[in-house]
Amino acid sequence: MEIGQNPQHKVFVSVVVDMGAGLILLKDYKDEGSSIPSSQLKTGQSLEECALLLVKEQTGLNVELTRQFHTYSHHTKDFINVVFKARGWGNVSSKDVGSFHEMNLPSSLTETGKEILNDYFHERY
Repeated sequence: MEIGQNPQHKVFVSVVVDMGAGLILLKDYKDEGSSIPSSQLKTGQSLEECALLLVKEQTGLNVELTRQFHTYSHHTKDFINVVFKARGWGNVSSKDVGSFHEMNLPSSLTETGKEILNDYFHERY
């Protein structure tokens, strides 16, 4: 990269939703594999607003954000992913949403999802 260049990164927000009886995952989300609820941050939105809205839109669940879990960035990718932990309640509004435990995660889980959940289950952050 030359001096003076300013790379543009997309900012995504993801939420690990704990329902008490398992974590919420989107099954085969956008044909890319199973994923934790995620969305690109929109101009004018706070990270927290984005997190609450994306979970509601993608799952139908209400959540309480408990804390920011970690921010992931990689030198080979053009995005930053801010991940929150949350407690969820309510009724799931889509058949494409499932509840999973560490031992029964879907094999179709995305690489990003695997990294985040591995860190989550091993309490790295």
